[in-house]
Amino acid sequence: MTAFLIILLFVILLTQAKIKIKIRYEEERLTVNVQFGLIHLTVFPVKQSKKTKSTPKSEKKVKKETAIQIRELLPLLRANIPVIEKIFLRLREKLVVTQLTLRVICAGDDPGDAALMYGYANAGLALLMPQLERFFTIKKRNIQLSLDYERPKIDVLASVIVSMTVGRCIALCVSSAVQIYGVFKSYKKQKGGVDYESSNQRNDVNDNPKNS
Repeated sequence: MTAFLIILLFVILLTQAKIKIKIRYEEERLTVNVQFGLIHLTVFPVKQSKKTKSTPKSEKKVKKETAIQIRELLPLLRANIPVIEKIFLRLREKLVVTQLTLRVICAGDDPGDAALMYGYANAGLALLMPQLERFFTIKKRNIQLSLDYERPKIDVLASVIVSMTVGRCIALCVSSAVQIYGVFKSYKKQKGGVDYESSNQRNDVNDNPKNS
């Protein structure tokens, strides 16, 4: 009984632990880090192993296969927009933006273009921030927009830290996986029916010359 209570307490504490995802863009470089307790993982950029070397032919083959897969998935995504909206709404409810940082320094060789850029950026932030605050819970924010005529080009630093408890993450993954599985199952049935009809049509075409 004591062992069961200890395991139950451990599971409860584990579900309340938070997973943090930090996305940072600085100096034209994007990094994505995941933190769970004392564990830190760099998700992006992915470190490539030195042993595996890709040839131009293999790269072309992979790109071609990826393009075919994306082309096949586009109709599926269009037909299941309500399902995607439900998953997004669940993610919005369970995800918390712990910290949002955005620093934009508008600059350029032409002062007029830099000032125009500053005006566009200011208007864009005025439209974007209310929408972000409407969809997500943002605890801390640090938004800085400035104009510098001495810099040669624009400087952007964007960082967002989002967090979610393990329990909420598991619930979201399970519910989303069930819906996605149902979508792919119906898609395979439709695709199988289309393939079956097309094969019958080909057989009929092949049989007609023989009968004639």
